[in-house]
Amino acid sequence: MPQVRRIALFLRAETRRITEALEGIARYARPGRRWEFRLFPPDVDSIQAMAHWQADGTICRPDPNATQAINHVSIPSVSLRYLGDHPPMPVVCSDEHAIGRTAAEHFLERGFTSLAFCGNLQGGHIP
Repeated sequence: MPQVRRIALFLRAETRRITEALEGIARYARPGRRWEFRLFPPDVDSIQAMAHWQADGTICRPDPNATQAINHVSIPSVSLRYLGDHPPMPVVCSDEHAIGRTAAEHFLERGFTSLAFCGNLQGGHIP
């Protein structure tokens, strides 16, 4: 029988994006799959508990301090948070420039000539 894979979810369901990510993970982990998931608060204090649990990997949205600590425990990790142009781990996040370009093209193709933006302009990435 295949080994059960332990995945630490180093997340806090505080945004719709994270809640939807957790729902997608739950759908993937449907009965019959050999996965065990455990939710850990995304703070530095939880990293040792996560390592002690012997996770095979993490799906996380860490703050900068936790990012470095996660790398020190050598658990394969994927971040759901933009971590800069040279991230210390693989990242899954939105391409805001492509989203904006696609939205502008959509409106321009329909004859709109005036567009406005309401959002975060600092670095183009919403934390």
